[in-house]
This record gives sequence, structure tokens and C-alpha cells, in this order.
Amino acid sequence: MMIATAPGGTEQVAKQLDAVEGGTVGRTYDKLGYVRATVPTGRADAAIAAAAKLSAVHGIDLREEIPLDDPTPRADRAEGAPRAAEGGYSGPDRRTPAENPYNPSHETGAVDFVKKNPKADGRGITIGILDSGVDLAHPALQKTTTGERKIVDWVTATDPVVDGDRTWRPMTTSVSGPAFTYGGESWKAPAGSYRVNAFRESYTVGGDANGDANRDGDTTDVWGMLYDPAAGTVRVDLNDNNDFTDDAP
Repeated sequence: MMIATAPGGTEQVAKQLDAVEGGTVGRTYDKLGYVRATVPTGRADAAIAAAAKLSAVHGIDLREEIPLDDPTPRADRAEGAPRAAEGGYSGPDRRTPAENPYNPSHETGAVDFVKKNPKADGRGITIGILDSGVDLAHPALQKTTTGERKIVDWVTATDPVVDGDRTWRPMTTSVSGPAFTYGGESWKAPAGSYRVNAFRESYTVGGDANGDANRDGDTTDVWGMLYDPAAGTVRVDLNDNNDFTDDAP
């Protein structure tokens, strides 16, 4: 579920949805007035009805999947399509001039505008892209025209509850230092209240690490993780000694 609220009104909505049996609030953005939550299908109507009663709620919508178009270029294979050898154009490259047959920028006056206003190249402007992803290593996305880093941040929209990506760990089990039991083992931690989980390197099977996150030749390693909700920090038991006191947050 996606809920639009009055800015500053997300806490009340989140509490209402957290109270739904099996419900989980995955994201809140108070400044924008946005709440994303997951509820069991059988409880969806009740959750919508409960949320709709709150004065802070402006709108409710359900998650839907938007299929992406097939990016495979096919126009060049279409029957009757011109070929380069028949007088068509070769593909663009770094030497392609600003005025070219691939981009209508010259037709809109953009090429002339840039010539007259060389500093009007986006400097000082931050652009947000909501997309299925960009290539962070693409040469065109490395540096701005003034030599600064071009991509300043990125956020994954993978839902840790419903998208089945086990590299996301739900930090929902509460424990307290200086000692506690988790997963049938004894652990040490600084005094305080925490939430705990464990990361298995086998969760990375299919990714770059292919199940061997520490490159030691096996896929059986497990590391404890200790989350401090008050500080917003995490300790990882990288030396695998069940002692979080020697791990930096």
C-alpha cells in the first residue's frame, strides 16, 4: 500500500498500519507525507478502511507492477528499413556533433542556446531519477562539466519484506547488552538496547560474490549484526567471535 498524508502526519498512519495483523511499514518520509506498507491480502480492506478514517490521509493506492518495454533495438531489422550501406547513418559515438540526425536538440534550438550560454549546462542543479536503474560506471555519469562527482547518491527501492531479497535483514528481534542469547548461541554486546539478526554469505548466491562474500572458498560463513535504533548504527561481527564489543559501529 502507498499512502499520501499531510506532511508531518506519517507517524499516526504508520502506527495504524503496524497494528494490522501481519502488517509491516516499510518506509515513511515525513517531510513528503509518504508511507509504504505491506499488509496481508485478506486484511487489505480493513487496513484501507482504518487508514481512510485518519484526517491526515490524503490518498491510498495499491502497489502495481509496471512492465518495462523490451529495450532490444528492432527498427534496424524491420522489413524495408534502410541499412547503413544503403545510405543510412552509422551509429553515434563520442565524435558525433551536437547537431546530428539522432537527437532533435538542434531542431528545438538547444544547440544554439548552449553556444550562447555555455554555463547553462546544469551546474548547481541536482536531478532526481526514479527509474529501474542507471549504469553507475557509465563514462558520461562520472564527472560534471566542472569536474565534480556527477552521481551524488542512490537508493534501492527493493522492499525488504516482500521482494524476497535476503541480503536485506529484518532487524526485529530485540536484545539487551552486555550479554544475550540469539540463534542458540551466547553473544556479548555493549550495555544498551538493540535488535539483532544474522547475515549468511550464501544469501549472495547469484550476485557478484556468488555466495562467497569473504572469498575464502566456501559459502557457509555467518555473521551476527547488531542494530542500535537510538544511534542508527550497526555493528557486524566480522571476526566471528560472537562479541560485538570489539566491532566498530
